[in-house]
Amino acid sequence: MNHYETIFIVDPDTPDTDQEPIFEKL
Repeated sequence: MNHYETIFIVDPDTPDTDQEPIFEKL
């Protein structure tokens, strides 16, 4: 789960709507 937290920190400029697709890309 640490990987997920890192993504949010890495892309803080992305809106909440874009956070969902990021999970799929992983």
